[in-house]
Amino acid sequence: MGVFGRIWRVFKANIHAMLDRAETPEHTLETSLRDMQKQMNRIRDDVIRVVAEEKKLKNQVDRYQKEIERWDKNAVMAVKQGNDALAREALRRKRESLEFSQQLAPQWEKQQAISERLKQEYQGLRERIQSAERKKQNL
Repeated sequence: MGVFGRIWRVFKANIHAMLDRAETPEHTLETSLRDMQKQMNRIRDDVIRVVAEEKKLKNQVDRYQKEIERWDKNAVMAVKQGNDALAREALRRKRESLEFSQQLAPQWEKQQAISERLKQEYQGLRERIQSAERKKQNL
């Protein structure tokens, strides 16, 4: 390594030493707190969005379940009235509603899991922020 390499290392070491003196623990902690606060706001927005989507999917699943019950009752009534064509149509629509419900149920369950994970992340970050704020007050 030549002279320039050694000069560069000394220069870098001096710059790092100046930065270390300028950077106080309070400043570092304040910067970390701001970053965590921004992250918490993003996670909160994600939680709100995911929970809204979860509720929307749950409502759709519930609606299809009610339709299944309604078409089942209609089919039974049609059979009692002797109207086989109407009974077949009611059973066909019941089957369609059942298929839609079965397609949406896994999506809803997945959305529930994502929602719970995000809520836990949000809570964990809130606790870390509170802990960092207590440390800041003790400095």
